[in-house]
Amino acid sequence: MPANVETMAYRREGGVPWHREGNPVNNNMSVDDMLEESGLNWTVSKEPLYFPAGVGDNGKQRMRIVPDEFALVRNTDLSVLDTVGRGYIPVQNHDVFDFFKRFVEAGDMELETAGSLKGGRFIWCLAKVKGGSFSLPKGDLTEGYVLLSQPHVLGYALNACLTAVRVVCQNTLTAALGGSLDGKNKAGAFRHLHNRPFDDEVKAEAELTLGLAHEGLKTYSHTAKLLSGSKAKDDDVTDFFQNVLRLEHDEEATEADLIDFEENRNMKRLRESLVHAPGQELFRGTWWNAFNAVTYTVDHVMSTNDNRLFSAWYGNGAALKRRALDLAVDFAKA
Repeated sequence: MPANVETMAYRREGGVPWHREGNPVNNNMSVDDMLEESGLNWTVSKEPLYFPAGVGDNGKQRMRIVPDEFALVRNTDLSVLDTVGRGYIPVQNHDVFDFFKRFVEAGDMELETAGSLKGGRFIWCLAKVKGGSFSLPKGDLTEGYVLLSQPHVLGYALNACLTAVRVVCQNTLTAALGGSLDGKNKAGAFRHLHNRPFDDEVKAEAELTLGLAHEGLKTYSHTAKLLSGSKAKDDDVTDFFQNVLRLEHDEEATEADLIDFEENRNMKRLRESLVHAPGQELFRGTWWNAFNAVTYTVDHVMSTNDNRLFSAWYGNGAALKRRALDLAVDFAKA
């Protein structure tokens, strides 16, 4: 598998994931079995850091401890995932999977994929929300998932978010649960910092947030219908792409300046995706097309196989797509 995907498993019945990575497992796999099959049945611990401090009178190497700094270590192979402070409280992988356990066993969700990225530094599990899909006219289907992310990295929080996947082109978008996917309402987001214990109270808060998945998908379906029913003029789409990429040129730009602007590499990619990406013939000339030109370009053109999954969910790609949705909604309403 590409370097950024360390281990991964996926449910056979759900089909090969859009990123086409991982090993298939039985359809009736339990949450505990998925933890094992995805290669995530390991723990982490905080270990003291030392450095050489010269040779002592007895001829032996002396070591000094680094105060208030610790190595976050994977216990199975002693690999160092990051350096953390005294207040950092590790969260174990099996605790993250407990998030999904009640929903999966109750039949509300189906655990689809799980795995680790970047050498174990980012753990995820993805569950399909039953009854969480919607279709636009002409057979344009979007399916809803909940993504749980547990980074073993300082500065990143454990979080849960809604992930919508447009089936025709496997484009993805992540956003806060229970809020609008156009970014206007973040009330349903769940985010857990590593400076407090991951106890029963926090787990109850997380479970409440997961229960908002249907609400978030319903809101996104309204957003998709708005965009698919709103015509987009060519000049406005150019402005939209410019704003998404944060390209700037002033009103007094020369013809040569404008040519340079149009020749921007990512601008050309967006224009290509606007016409030729899968599914673009369904709603040609709409803001749904313009928005999906961005999501397709980010997920399938700008990202290499090595970083596609990480970029789609965590990196610059995720932020770019969320900004594109905000802007597309603004243009459509205008």
